Amino acid sequence: IDRKIFHVPGDEMNEWLAKHSFHSITNENDVEIKGRPCYKGITTGKVFIPKNLEDLQNIPEQSILVMPMTTIDVIKYLNNVIGIITDEGGVTCHAAIISREMKIPCIVGAKNATAILKNGDQVLLDAISGVVKKLVL
Repeated sequence: IDRKIFHVPGDEMNEWLAKHSFHSITNENDVEIKGRPCYKGITTGKVFIPKNLEDLQNIPEQSILVMPMTTIDVIKYLNNVIGIITDEGGVTCHAAIISREMKIPCIVGAKNATAILKNGDQVLLDAISGVVKKLVL
């Protein structure tokens, strides 16, 4: 699978951001989604929030998986995933470990990501700074 993951240093990142229009994801309290990066990287893709374990069988290609937390059941379905965001967890949680092993940019402990994001939202997952932003392309 060709994962759309890229690492861009300093000035090159500023150039990339200047070419893309985006705004911070906010809720009624104007809260940006922030968490702890576990496997560093920056990627863009569409959000996929499974409602149950059966939904995991239908993850679209190039998706960013958003869940309260991951479990061992998720591993076999990660081939189409280019990023992971969880509401809960820290650097030793399941999502953190599998993201490092599979080299998938990941942010954990994002608290309200599943409440703010919707299926199909196009996002920038910045797992260097630990911020998720909704893209308006």
